[in-house]
Amino acid sequence: MKRFSTKPFGWQVGFVGPPCYFDASPTDFLRAAPGNFGVHGRAVRADVPTETAILDAALELASCGADLIAVVGSNWSKLGLESERTMRAARSRIEDTCGKKVLLALLSIIESLRNIGAKRIALNTSYSTPDWQKRLADFFAVSGFSVAYAGSFVDQGLISNYQNLEEHVGFFPRAMAEDSIDQVWAKAGDVDAIVVTGIPSFTDPQSGQTKRMAHLTETLGRRVPVPIICTDTALYQGIVEVLGPRGA
Repeated sequence: MKRFSTKPFGWQVGFVGPPCYFDASPTDFLRAAPGNFGVHGRAVRADVPTETAILDAALELASCGADLIAVVGSNWSKLGLESERTMRAARSRIEDTCGKKVLLALLSIIESLRNIGAKRIALNTSYSTPDWQKRLADFFAVSGFSVAYAGSFVDQGLISNYQNLEEHVGFFPRAMAEDSIDQVWAKAGDVDAIVVTGIPSFTDPQSGQTKRMAHLTETLGRRVPVPIICTDTALYQGIVEVLGPRGA
């Protein structure tokens, strides 16, 4: 098949996401990104993707002209690995093979925390199950952070049980975003940052408009005296930091 050599956009980003889910990351990124960016998406049919599966997706997106590959999701982008060291090694191997810069969302969170000098953190694990939550908390601890609190919407009393949590499929009432941040801050005590994992979306009951955390972080940040770092924002900022804005 002939490959088109002309690039329609200044920078072209290929997003890799989970199956059975219409990922809003490409659209969200374009809403926030400066300059002339184009996006492409690729779903990988794996609840826990392997390095090989992500490499295959990266190679496909690179062949389409992507300048950078962005792997979404705090848990999903772990590739089933349990330490920052092994994730960075896997990322390097993928980059070496596909010839493009690769960002893994969870590593983008780690880098955002280090950029602000955060040491002690609170984890708002949104819709995570207890197993996911423990793995995330352990990952941050192994990466050198003190986890003062980790809790999901169920732990915070915002959803009655994990079965009901599953039924939301990542979409929640708009007011839950504020309630959740308020609870995490009250329970965490003295922390340097609040980290929101997962990619929850919140729907306004009046307008019907749905927004992810990337578009709510600034508003929510006025409620607490410490930075809020979410999966989306960390990944999007990482993309722009690597590529830089580029005009038409």
